[in-house]
Amino acid sequence: MVDALLETVGTAGTLIMPSHTGLGKYDFGAYDPSKTPVRKAIGAIPDTFWRRPGVRRGNYPPRHPWAAKGPLASPLIEYSEGHPIAAGHCLDILVAVADLGGYVLLLGCMNRNNTSMHSAQVTAFNELEDACKPKREFLRSSPKRPEDFDAVDQPLRHAGAVEITRIGDAVIQLMRSRDLFDVVKKMYISHYRTAGGNESILEDIPDPDGIRGCYAGLMQTLKRH
Repeated sequence: MVDALLETVGTAGTLIMPSHTGLGKYDFGAYDPSKTPVRKAIGAIPDTFWRRPGVRRGNYPPRHPWAAKGPLASPLIEYSEGHPIAAGHCLDILVAVADLGGYVLLLGCMNRNNTSMHSAQVTAFNELEDACKPKREFLRSSPKRPEDFDAVDQPLRHAGAVEITRIGDAVIQLMRSRDLFDVVKKMYISHYRTAGGNESILEDIPDPDGIRGCYAGLMQTLKRH
């Protein structure tokens, strides 16, 4: 499967996978990027991917590192390593994927497991509310319930923004990341903004101008590749 994905992306493309571990968010001493396995819920494919020759795996953070291979791998991983934990999903590596015209591929899992949903929600909230929050999960059936990311399924299909097929019993979904972000933003405007979805107990991230500056620098670097 990893071979097929790399062949599809080609030498001109960059393949990125979550390489998240079971460690704590600040458990720096226990994380070894050359040894620490991906946590079981992430799956065997990402755990196989980071071990491949030529794949760059992040040295930081210990709980949520990323792995990538391709021309944009180094600047993307370096950016994720320098992205403060306190900044959360605000202008994170997945926002860069959306801004670069990248795709999200879900192999045998649903949008409830789609990490880009975190980034899409906080991006919509921050843009529309002129905020700089690290996280904003408005796709919940109630504020105290777990996130309901599968709520995006029907709007994605209605917008023609997702291709769905199967390999055996596994459902495969392919979508352009920017389309996902746009659909989530429209959902926030139409269903959640006027229903208390614009309320947040989280403070703005520290040094928002610094985060924005780093992100602008990343995009300039990536567009030169």
